[in-house]
Amino acid sequence: MLSRASSLSLLLLLVAGAELAAAAEIRGQVALRHLGVLQGEAEVDGRRLISVALLPRSAAATGRPRTHVIRVRDGHFEPLYLAIRRGDRVRFVNQAGVYHELFSLSAAEPVHMRLGKSGAGANSERDFAMTGSWHLFCRIHSRSYARIDVLDAVRIQMIPAGGHFEFEGLEAGRWQLRVAGPGVETQHVEAVAMTSPPPLKLTLAVHGAPGAGQGLAAAPIAIEQLFPAEPDDRGSVGGRRGP
Repeated sequence: MLSRASSLSLLLLLVAGAELAAAAEIRGQVALRHLGVLQGEAEVDGRRLISVALLPRSAAATGRPRTHVIRVRDGHFEPLYLAIRRGDRVRFVNQAGVYHELFSLSAAEPVHMRLGKSGAGANSERDFAMTGSWHLFCRIHSRSYARIDVLDAVRIQMIPAGGHFEFEGLEAGRWQLRVAGPGVETQHVEAVAMTSPPPLKLTLAVHGAPGAGQGLAAAPIAIEQLFPAEPDDRGSVGGRRGP
């Protein structure tokens, strides 16, 4: 039979081991590159937002829903790209001083809302209960566009292209990341969570090509570039509900 001191030592070792197992992390950086550009010529474009999502290892992710804000200013959305967890809410705030009529191309869970010029009617909220990508437009302003990716994810970080991400307090082992952004390919990357891991260096291909003498920072982002590269990214025509 173990003595009281031995039992206490064993308990402390078990607690320390559990804390160590939950102290793993995944971190890295995401850069952009036009297709055909040489390996050593990757560029960053801080105007583009990139989402890095940590996907669940087994069952669908759960957690308290959050509220995100998209503002309408001068005929465009800020941010024009947002990744959220299934069940989160998005509040649309009109700060442009003119009417907006928003709609999506999703047949399964369409979005239709009218934003007034001021007052309570200038705001509207929407809960997203299905996974997929929602492409939002304005019937009045043809160049207004926003994309919302709704994911079953443990955590999501939004970073500028060229920025760094870090997920801390994870169980050690293999995880999967989903990395995406407007006008770039979507990647699913396997990563190993560990204590003090080496940073991942991820590169996403950009749709289209820069003009002569232009890099990514000089090339404007067109609406037709903003759709996801994944042909099975369901939200452009609908989505799917969680289990």
